[in-house]
Amino acid sequence: GMNERKDEFGGDMRRRTEFGVKIIEAIRRETGKDYPLILRFSQWKQQDYAVKLASTPEELGAFLKPLSDAGVDCFHASTRRFWEPEFEGSTLNLAGWTKKLTGKPVIMPFNPAALASLS
Repeated sequence: GMNERKDEFGGDMRRRTEFGVKIIEAIRRETGKDYPLILRFSQWKQQDYAVKLASTPEELGAFLKPLSDAGVDCFHASTRRFWEPEFEGSTLNLAGWTKKLTGKPVIMPFNPAALASLS
């Protein structure tokens, strides 16, 4: 399910991202800027594929920006259907939106067999 915490790490997207931000900041302090930090995140919830981390590009940006600002160098954008657009009215998938919103390098899942089956 979703984060339903009532403490400093619960509530809106920014507060729910704060725990990750603190971890990234601590790692960055220990490693310095020359050590690459890659963060893998998933748009889908294992227990309910209808639930998404972000329903709009704005929500995704609210999640990604604090993490990017904290020191993430590259995002691994995990999604079940990488070949489908992430948001209505756009051709970009999750990795495309992540790149657009952060300007950072992005890793995405790729399954040639799944892609070939669409032809």
